[in-house]
Amino acid sequence: MEAATLDVVTGGRLELGMGAGWMSTDYAQSGIPMEPAAVRIAKLRESLDIMQSMWRTGRATFAGEYYTVNEAIGTPDPVTAGGPPLVIGGGSKRILTLAGQYADIVSIVPSLAAGVIGPEVAAESVVEKYSDRVAWAREAAGDRADQLEFQCWTAVVQVVPNAAELFENLAPAFGLTPDQLRAAPIALVGTTGEIVETLQQRREALGFSYIVVHEGEMDALAPVIAELAGT
Repeated sequence: MEAATLDVVTGGRLELGMGAGWMSTDYAQSGIPMEPAAVRIAKLRESLDIMQSMWRTGRATFAGEYYTVNEAIGTPDPVTAGGPPLVIGGGSKRILTLAGQYADIVSIVPSLAAGVIGPEVAAESVVEKYSDRVAWAREAAGDRADQLEFQCWTAVVQVVPNAAELFENLAPAFGLTPDQLRAAPIALVGTTGEIVETLQQRREALGFSYIVVHEGEMDALAPVIAELAGT
C-alpha cells in the first residue's frame, strides 16, 4: 500500500528496491533473527507474488510456506500499470535468479554472503564474476531477458589524470592485479574520457545502463554524464 501510494504521489516515478536482507548488523541491531539466505529469499518471493497481485488486480489470495492472505485488498491503485518498477539484485545465483524472474531492474553487486563488506569483496568484484551474475539473471528471465535493465553499484569513483598509477598502487591491497582492479565494475577511475569509454565498454559487454554512485561523487562525475548524454 505504501509503495502504491508513493507511485501515485510521484506520478509514476517510483522505483521500488526489494531485497532479502544481507547485512548482519541490521539484524543484530533490530533484534531480528537472521535466517538462512534460502529462507529469506523464499520469503521475498512470496511477498513479491502478493504485492504484484495487489498491484495488478487490487487484491491478493495466496497460500505459501511463509505467508497466507485471503482476498487482501490493496489500495490505492498504482498509476504505473502493474505497479512500480522493481529493483532487485545481489551477488548470488539464488537471488539473481529471483531478480531475473521478477525484477524490471537487476542490480549486480559482489557476493555479500559474509554479511559484512570485508576484504573478500575484492575477489568477488572481478569482471568475470560479474559476467556470470548477468548471465544468471538473463537465463532466469527467459523470454523477457532483453527487457531487463541492468544496474551496477560502484564503490570507488575518481575523475583523475593518473588512473594507471592509482591502480598500480591500490591493486596489491585488494589482492588483485592492476588490470583486474581497472576492469572491476565497482570502480570508475580515470579522466572524463577514460570513464566514458569504460562505461560504454561495460554497457556493451555486460548490459549496464544504470550506474549508481555515491552522492559525494555526483559533482565530480558531472562532465562524464554531460559527455554521455544522448549516447
